[in-house]
Amino acid sequence: MEELSELKEWFSTIHKSILSKSPDHHSTYLYGIDIENNDTVLLSSGKFDVYQLLEEPSTKTYYDIYDMICFVLGGWAAPVELSQDIPPSEHPEAKRIRLTNYMSHESKAIISAIDIDGQDETVWEFDQNTRGKLKDALEALYEEV
Repeated sequence: MEELSELKEWFSTIHKSILSKSPDHHSTYLYGIDIENNDTVLLSSGKFDVYQLLEEPSTKTYYDIYDMICFVLGGWAAPVELSQDIPPSEHPEAKRIRLTNYMSHESKAIISAIDIDGQDETVWEFDQNTRGKLKDALEALYEEV
């Protein structure tokens, strides 16, 4: 149990560091993480689509080089209503979020951190049963390297 607590503390520290280096909520950021040295390196940033970044050959190389990589992007979140096809940004209950996806090279795990504007606490998702276009694109990176 102590090991899990230490892992959560480590992730929290790394996450706060990464968010402090990612000020623009309209940009996408890619970081490399060196676990042994507890270091994060900004590899790419700009106003481009995360899916384009996932297709870049350099992203695949970074995934091979670093223990982990993570993507930070801004977006909208809203309740899922299966009866309606409303984009989250147009939903009446929409909230601005920062989504950070951590990808471990060794375990092939995807850990997501969701920071909702106006809330202090980060929501962590360790559930590998999540679904969606972004999750599929991240998993495709595993299969390509």
